[in-house]
Amino acid sequence: MGDRDQLVISDFGCAHLSSVEGHDDGIDEIGTRFYKAPEHLFGYRVYTAATDVWSLGVIFLELLSGTYLFPGGSDLEQIGMIKRALGSPSKSVINEEMNQYPDANKLIFFNGDGKDDTDTDEDEEYEEDEEERLHTLNYILDTSHILTDHQTFIRRILTWSIKNRISIEEILAFVEHENS
Repeated sequence: MGDRDQLVISDFGCAHLSSVEGHDDGIDEIGTRFYKAPEHLFGYRVYTAATDVWSLGVIFLELLSGTYLFPGGSDLEQIGMIKRALGSPSKSVINEEMNQYPDANKLIFFNGDGKDDTDTDEDEEYEEDEEERLHTLNYILDTSHILTDHQTFIRRILTWSIKNRISIEEILAFVEHENS
């Protein structure tokens, strides 16, 4: 935070000029994959404050946990890592938000009902793989000894929904409350 309540996150390898209105239509590629908001991994080209909020949340959790959160080697792997951590988006997010993302329907990651799209036989009991569990957001937060208020804050940032992602104003209010 600067002396004028400004947080600066820079990635000069991907820098671009933003419009005064706060978003640009038609940005081809933004951000570093590890910190890229999920909507942009699905080809969404509208850049909003929610994009930076996602990146901030990833950086914040990495600082608190001491490890990379989503170190994907490709956009496809990145989507898989986010899905593993957050689970599938809700049906409403899939239907109301993700239908705007150009690449959201190119591969089937989600079955549209807010549940994981897995191929399991009815007779086969699904056992959660220990390795998978270690990468869920809940596990990361629980084992990183992060304060409960901070966990709630991070969960409001790291969400599939742009509409439900915490706003910059709410972040500033949280920081002000923490500093008082």
